[in-house]
Amino acid sequence: MPTAMAVAPDGRLFVAEQAGTLRVIRDGVLLPTPFLTVTVSSAGERGLLGVAFHPAFETNGYVYVYYTATSPTIHNRVSRFTASGDTAVPASETVILELETLSSATIHNGGAIHFGGDGKLYVAVGDDANGANSQSLDNRLGKILRINDDGSPVAENPFYSTATGPNRAIWALGLRNPFTFAFEPETSKMFINDVGQNAWEEINQGLAGANYAWPTAEGPTTDPRYQSPVFAYGHGNGSTTGCAITGGVFYRPPRWQFPVEQLGDYFFADYCSGWIRRYRSGLGDAVDFASGIGNPVDLQIGRDGSLYYLARGSGGLISRISYRASEPHLRFAADFNADGKEDIAAWRPWNGTWYILGGAITQWGQPGDIPVPGDYDSDPQDDIAVWRPSTGTWWINGSAPTQWGLPGDIPVPGDYDGDGKDELAVWRSSTGTWYVRGSAPIQWGVYGDIPVPGDYDSDAAEDIAIWRPASGVWYVLNGQITQWGAPEDVPASGDFDGDGKDELAVWRPWSGTWYARGTPPTQWGQQGDIPLPGDFDADPADDFTVCRPASGLWYTMGKAAVQWGAADDTP
Repeated sequence: MPTAMAVAPDGRLFVAEQAGTLRVIRDGVLLPTPFLTVTVSSAGERGLLGVAFHPAFETNGYVYVYYTATSPTIHNRVSRFTASGDTAVPASETVILELETLSSATIHNGGAIHFGGDGKLYVAVGDDANGANSQSLDNRLGKILRINDDGSPVAENPFYSTATGPNRAIWALGLRNPFTFAFEPETSKMFINDVGQNAWEEINQGLAGANYAWPTAEGPTTDPRYQSPVFAYGHGNGSTTGCAITGGVFYRPPRWQFPVEQLGDYFFADYCSGWIRRYRSGLGDAVDFASGIGNPVDLQIGRDGSLYYLARGSGGLISRISYRASEPHLRFAADFNADGKEDIAAWRPWNGTWYILGGAITQWGQPGDIPVPGDYDSDPQDDIAVWRPSTGTWWINGSAPTQWGLPGDIPVPGDYDGDGKDELAVWRSSTGTWYVRGSAPIQWGVYGDIPVPGDYDSDAAEDIAIWRPASGVWYVLNGQITQWGAPEDVPASGDFDGDGKDELAVWRPWSGTWYARGTPPTQWGQQGDIPLPGDFDADPADDFTVCRPASGLWYTMGKAAVQWGAADDTP
């Protein structure tokens, strides 16, 4: 039965099985030969419980695992192996950490391991069913450990001078059974999932030297000696309660496909209730995401931005949750060479490189950024630019970085004052507030809306507007409130008739049909495409255009298909 998984830098999934085998899934296929097999005690909650890749895995091939060893006593161990393709090099095991001999209890082993942004290996260890262990600096049980990649304690650890010997690896204490934890890419924020006893399941922020109160307290606490959870939920059988928090991951992939307002949110699962929920960092609450899962134990985000969950139900399975259209309302057609028409262009999220048809190849941005081309200097051409969600910083090629917005905001640049250049702007989904640089904040919209700025009145300035997916209603500030479209459509407004103003328009992904107000429905594209209206031929009207991400092909109505970009590039 599966216990944990990790995504390799090349996209392969490595899945730990409790009985001691580490399996590899490549391109959706489970390979017949295990990557490695270790001898384990698999009684109760013991076994092969964790897997992590060295930060330099692509050059050194180091894979780390946490498992319950049987010799010379039953105890948990962390070992390093060296990869050779899809299997470990024979006899490459190097034991780097031997934990305390376990009691006759077979529960509360912890087992998650991950490298932090500091290059150190963090190890989650359960209390071996003895709460007193969690508060003691004389053992490593009920703790988060921080070690170097060779297993030695880090000299900067908070208890290095007060603990002795291997206990100097202790980084945080007071945990019961931290079965999973996760780091947020870019920010290195750490959340620890601690499985509770009678009343509460906890999400704790990982902090050096923190004491999470077990066994003195469970759940929220006001005792100043202890670190209270950032979020906790009660025990029960409902859609928001459970009995064991067993998976957690931040949504911060190199290529996002979920709604941009979910960037930086924390997805977590409950083993007993079989649901996945989403903790919204900006609001401090949690909302439903998925349910009906048979005993989930781990969550991971793939390179493509999909959410993967590992479950023990039905004999063990991995499932992928993908978003329908990769947030097409954040795609920006742009004229990079001032020839009066939009250019076919792709941004490669893995390395931050821009590929403009007929133009130069430019490296600008990094994984996790959002491309936001626009005319930010009122010259005749659009500028290469990205917005960094983790910091709210705009990086415009040729200009100094500018901080405008917060993590979780949605970038919505546009010429809102009609001066001929685009303003930096964000929409804060948590409050429905627009922040346009140089203007006062404006509240327009509610959480769950999609921002769709455009010139809907032909006054040469962008209008603040949102589209409400639940009802298909467009709300244009100081303008029209119009029902146009259906739930699950994709808003794709543009000036399709060349009259100088944008028409309300949606693209229906299930049929590939465009519905532009005042124009007959037009079938152009297929499910899985990304709609990208723009003036690609320098006539006065925008064209129906889709990009097919699986092949990198662009289809503009009335023109030959153009192959530009690779699979999973951002158009």
